[in-house]
Amino acid sequence: LSGAAVSMDDAIRLSKQSYIDHAYGGRVFIEQYGVDPQLLHFNIHPLVNESIISAYDGLPGLFDAIAIPHALVTHGSREWALRVLNHIGLRDSFPDHTVHALEDFAFEKKHVSRRPFEQALAAICHTASLSMMVEDQARNLVLPREMGMGTVLVTHGRSLDEVPSHVDLVIDNAVELLGILKGAKSLS
Repeated sequence: LSGAAVSMDDAIRLSKQSYIDHAYGGRVFIEQYGVDPQLLHFNIHPLVNESIISAYDGLPGLFDAIAIPHALVTHGSREWALRVLNHIGLRDSFPDHTVHALEDFAFEKKHVSRRPFEQALAAICHTASLSMMVEDQARNLVLPREMGMGTVLVTHGRSLDEVPSHVDLVIDNAVELLGILKGAKSLS
């Protein structure tokens, strides 16, 4: 890792621990080794294999069945987000103007700035009160809740000791949520 004098094995170990501690594997390199955060952002994502994200059978069909305005807000790079959308079969469901990567909102993190959410809402011409934020990090749901959005925490099989008060719904994965939304839509 350029700028950090550590072996690859140590870099991987440090990154894993940084992710556990801070929900961001690069934080250790920024804080302890002085690596430029934007340089890290643009150089690390091309190396990450998108297949680490689970592709669920039926996800694209369920997504199309609910047909509601949607946007993607990610701390990943735009290049990474587009590769992941391709991998999980949803690229056609997300026009470019609905994909918002960290560099698109001036590197303002979701847990400290409303800008990522305001930008995404504007892209789909929606208001916060008629929207929900689906996220796998509870801390990234605080601001959407304050803005009036419904909040959904995706656990990916992790167990929770307690559900934070700013979380409206806890689900295991996106397929579960889309099934709930499809059922609700069929009732209306």
